[in-house]
Amino acid sequence: MVVPTHGPAVRVSSLVVPAFGSDLCRLRLETLERYRSESFGSFFDLTRTGRVYALTPDRSAGAARAPERAEWRYEGPALASRLGRITGVRLLRERVRGADVSWEADRGVVLTDASGGACLLLSGIEPSETALFVPSPGLFRAILDPSAPPTPGVSARDLLGYGAWPGDLDVTVELLPV
Repeated sequence: MVVPTHGPAVRVSSLVVPAFGSDLCRLRLETLERYRSESFGSFFDLTRTGRVYALTPDRSAGAARAPERAEWRYEGPALASRLGRITGVRLLRERVRGADVSWEADRGVVLTDASGGACLLLSGIEPSETALFVPSPGLFRAILDPSAPPTPGVSARDLLGYGAWPGDLDVTVELLPV
């Protein structure tokens, strides 16, 4: 969830759809007029572990529970100082072309902090409806900075989940200001 100083909070997740004999994902942004800040947990206050809200398949009811899975916890340094002042937001758009396929999709949001550092929210196929939060680009610099020197075995195609796609695919990424 992204909580701007002005305006409603925004839930960032992924929408997975079948296409071209496989699954493709898109970034999903939903505005939230009401939310509970105590559910933010350890991203902003390391003394809290937060809550995970599990929804029924029809999204009509939910219940809070402690995050029992390791991937639901953030154990890095608190992000309040970095993400407390965002100076830029860019949309990450993928363009994919192959012999029999072609699509364009908004796959992520790049947040730039006051020091110029980038954080990435990237939609993914597995597990469904999740968005990967990358507080420090690392290997993902390959999709954030096309001028960065290539890292062997790491390409935009691989990082966006198309490494095992059969046939040739031309995968390009564009960062668009919001």
